[in-house]
Amino acid sequence: MPLLHAGQFRKRRVSNVSLTDEELQSIRARITLLELEHGDLDDIIDRLGQDPTQDQLQLRRLKKRKLALKDQITRLQAQLSEASVRVGGETLGRIGPGLVALVGVERGDGDACVARLVERVLGYRVFADAEGRMNRSLVDIDGGLLAVPQFTLAADTKKGTRPGFSGAAAPAEGERLFARFVAVARERHARVETGRFGADMKLSLVNDGPVTFWLQVKPQGE
Repeated sequence: MPLLHAGQFRKRRVSNVSLTDEELQSIRARITLLELEHGDLDDIIDRLGQDPTQDQLQLRRLKKRKLALKDQITRLQAQLSEASVRVGGETLGRIGPGLVALVGVERGDGDACVARLVERVLGYRVFADAEGRMNRSLVDIDGGLLAVPQFTLAADTKKGTRPGFSGAAAPAEGERLFARFVAVARERHARVETGRFGADMKLSLVNDGPVTFWLQVKPQGE
């Protein structure tokens, strides 16, 4: 069962309230100003750090201010992060910070693959910790999971100019296993939204980074 897992979103309170264009513009302008101040402060700290006679208390205060600016930038950027999936004019699912999981099902996949895949998605450490390293999982940040079925992930693209789908699960089995993926995810995590199997969906996301990973769970015996 291949999974393309995309769309890492910064942590913030999950909200289904969309911002107006004016509000988005204001946030982006504020981020730009803070980033300029942060860059200027970074240069000042570098210069002062090379002076052995510099007042260390002042230097620590400047560094503290720099961290505070970074926190403000992060909080504002988080307000711009979201993902949603629509069918027609209906929004089926929407999340704030978290992961978008595009899920494809291959022939031979089964319930054991689903359980293992859910475990990996929820536990995969792709979110930054306090030191900026990828060391926190979706569960750790209490983020949202938007699961979207995508059978094209099972395409064979090894040769030619047209993808082949002989390796994809039959539609009925693909739909069953995707539904099972969603059910197991909801048993283990509170924030799970989903698309609709077989529908013509419109997926919108802000991919923070971008950060995208391919996770694959092989059927037992392979």
